[in-house]
Amino acid sequence: MKKSFLFFAAFAISGGMSFAQGPSRIANITETGMGHQATVNQSGPGYIKADVMQSKAFNSAKIDQINEHLLNGAKIESTVTQSGIGNKATVAQTHNGLGGFLLKADILQSGNKNTATQIQGPASFMPFLGPLTASIIQSGNSNTASQEQYGVINVATIVQSGNHNTATQLQTMNNNNAMIDQSGNFNTASQTQNGSWLNADINQSGSFNHATQEQYGEYNVATADQSGSGNMSSQIQRQSSKFNLATVLQKGNWGTAIQDQKGNWNKAEIEQGDFSFGNYAKQIQVSDGQLFTSYVNKAKITQDGFGSNYAEQIQTNTNSPFIPILPNDATIAQDGFMNYASQTQFGGSNLSTILQTGSFNHAVVTQTPVLP
Repeated sequence: MKKSFLFFAAFAISGGMSFAQGPSRIANITETGMGHQATVNQSGPGYIKADVMQSKAFNSAKIDQINEHLLNGAKIESTVTQSGIGNKATVAQTHNGLGGFLLKADILQSGNKNTATQIQGPASFMPFLGPLTASIIQSGNSNTASQEQYGVINVATIVQSGNHNTATQLQTMNNNNAMIDQSGNFNTASQTQNGSWLNADINQSGSFNHATQEQYGEYNVATADQSGSGNMSSQIQRQSSKFNLATVLQKGNWGTAIQDQKGNWNKAEIEQGDFSFGNYAKQIQVSDGQLFTSYVNKAKITQDGFGSNYAEQIQTNTNSPFIPILPNDATIAQDGFMNYASQTQFGGSNLSTILQTGSFNHAVVTQTPVLP
């Protein structure tokens, strides 16, 4: 049997309008000022609601929503509120998955020349879809925000109060939470989560910072807090990882932090302090994650002084089925000028700590019981 959907479209330019067709499709458009454009396209037998409210001048909003469900709770709702000048909002939501879950998208823009895009659904490889919540709040100027979500019980939030910031979020699977808060200027943040029970958080209050988070597996947490300027952080927790934790705190300027974790039970922290200059920190941890006691690999880098600090930690701990291997542990703390520290540990049961507080220091530690 061929499916048939009721179709509803509304288009408005500068005015005040309210549309309704039956109890399941509602579109409210309220516009003041001049030069606004609002387009709403809604189809399907299920409940759909669109709210567009634009003031001042030359704002643009486009909403496309399809709901194939008549189940209670299987609803689609969206809100676009723009009170500035020259803002653009785009919402696309398609509900075709199993279950009576809500798809909700909110865009609130009070600044000028901001761009926001939200995409939720349709369901692809996973039959269930929703509840999904996407929220974008932009009070600065010339910001760009993009959210794309699929799966079940995912929440994405972007708050940008600075100017010329860019934020991107992509979430699939289920029970994921992504948060980006940028109050500085000219910052870039990107989050990708393709697993379950994942949590990603980026907070950038400085300027010209760049943060990237990419997570797979389950129960992983990635946090990046950059209050300085010109910092770059990259956090990747790879396929089949579980219970990984990666944290980056950069309070200085022009620091670089890279963390790459593969197995299970890894933990990595990088903190680069207020007086840092030219710091570079890199942590790569690999384990097969068969131990269910605590973190298999653990690495921490703290660089505080003023100078050209460089720290690199590489830990490989593959758990042999014949020889149980205990966690690797590496810690580097550097305070001063012209410091360099590198720790490489293979196999496991290794513990290495480097603390340098003086000047012109150099330290290299390599421990390899078995594995290359």
